[in-house]
Amino acid sequence: MRLVPIAALALLASFPALAQGVQGGNINSMNNSLSQQSQMREMRQQQTTQQNQLRMQNQRNELFQPNPAPGPTVVPRR
Repeated sequence: MRLVPIAALALLASFPALAQGVQGGNINSMNNSLSQQSQMREMRQQQTTQQNQLRMQNQRNELFQPNPAPGPTVVPRR
């Protein structure tokens, strides 16, 4: 019964060591990758914001278009 918790603790304790071993030599490449991901995310957010602004501007323009000018007014003679 005690073997299960001890084995689980030993397994959990080995994860940070394994993670460090895998990532230890690639820290710079990981940083570069994270930086690129951040830049791409920022660009997508900017594009989405610009698209939303243009969409809202178009909707406002359609909503507040002036009424077409009425035809010529004909005044009846007396």
